[in-house]
Amino acid sequence: MRMIKYLGMFFAIVCLMSSGVRAGSLDDNFVNDPPPVDETNEQLSTLTAALQSVVTNKVPAALLQQAKAIGVAKVKKAGLMLALEGGQGMLMVRNGMQWSNPACIQMSSASFGWQAGVEAKTVVLVFTKREALGNLEGAMKFGAGLDLSVGPMAADVGTGMVFDKDVYTYSEGMGLFAGLSLEGSSMGFDALCNEGLYGKKVTANEVFSGSTQPQRGVSAGVANLKNILK
Repeated sequence: MRMIKYLGMFFAIVCLMSSGVRAGSLDDNFVNDPPPVDETNEQLSTLTAALQSVVTNKVPAALLQQAKAIGVAKVKKAGLMLALEGGQGMLMVRNGMQWSNPACIQMSSASFGWQAGVEAKTVVLVFTKREALGNLEGAMKFGAGLDLSVGPMAADVGTGMVFDKDVYTYSEGMGLFAGLSLEGSSMGFDALCNEGLYGKKVTANEVFSGSTQPQRGVSAGVANLKNILK
């Protein structure tokens, strides 16, 4: 019975990791073409709904007012002793009173230990310091000099709450892994996804500075995503 249980869990892990995460597909490791407009719009729509849900139900308004950058990603985690986690998302930074266009990001991590399960979740990152982003063109690793904390719930925040951490994390989803820990996870600029979003190769600085604009076919989806933070 125990062997059947483990085989069933392994099958679930394989199914989870092979579906939904574009970067996790074996075939995609050899694909160098940016995603088409319809795929990009589908991703924008999914992330917009996910961000709306977390911001509305969990993130305190006072924390949003202090936010210097906000990221949202759909992440999947699966493992049996060795757990792998990966997903794609969008990151926006605040320039004065305005929010920038989004940059595509990738998140990934691996951990080893007594663990087993599958999980799919939305992760929202609220940065209170712009410099905490570091060099997004490389791989930014959480827990490496960043003051990271699970964010307080909106219902529990009083008027005197002080937000003194670099990054606050929120999540919602379902699965067998308990809690949320981004220690050891990496976040980086997804060049191929951004090429699909902007119709050309771009850098993180070009996206966040506003020197480049999304291609026409996805501009409405970008506007909807940004409107949540206004």
